[in-house]
Amino acid sequence: MSTERVSVIPYYHHLSLGIQQQFAGGIVLDASYVGSLGRQLFYTNPLNPALPNATFTSTGTQANGQVLRLHPNRGIIQLRDSGATSNYHSLQVLVRRNQASTPIGRIGFSSAYTWSKSLDVLTETFASNSAPSAPSRFTCVCVPLRKIDYGPSDNDRRHIWTTVTSVESSWAWIGLSWSGIWRVVNNAGYHSAKRNTIHGSERI
Repeated sequence: MSTERVSVIPYYHHLSLGIQQQFAGGIVLDASYVGSLGRQLFYTNPLNPALPNATFTSTGTQANGQVLRLHPNRGIIQLRDSGATSNYHSLQVLVRRNQASTPIGRIGFSSAYTWSKSLDVLTETFASNSAPSAPSRFTCVCVPLRKIDYGPSDNDRRHIWTTVTSVESSWAWIGLSWSGIWRVVNNAGYHSAKRNTIHGSERI
């Protein structure tokens, strides 16, 4: 593995913009846009990639049984370079109410929803798995990066929702020297099914 001497150091732009409004009853609404733009990210460029067979169903082989490559007399040649991109955009909404007194005790809740879209050229930058099930880790030669494998990242989750409710109440026995507090906390959540495996086997 070698590294391109003129590689640019990867960098990110982080963006956020939010508003908050409090309503009657102590209910607070918080809505925000959160984004992250990755530029000049590292990727592994195979300078001598394996070539497919005549039917494009698997990797081609030479007469001696070796993998057929762009330069058949050489083995694996990989260059660590920069130039890949990633983009994350999300809308994050939070509705919450701090614990407030009610006839049955103190009740509070918090509910958060995130719609997001995470796109990149590859997710596992430094992984060494070169299996066909991991095409996102390698790029072809002489093809613009964004046109090869740019799409939903392996970490893309379009919908994420979580809600937490809590009820707290105190009690005491008249005439006795003991009392107590009981608390009930409920958690619920949902996130959309992942579109990709950790190996990037379904990038669309």
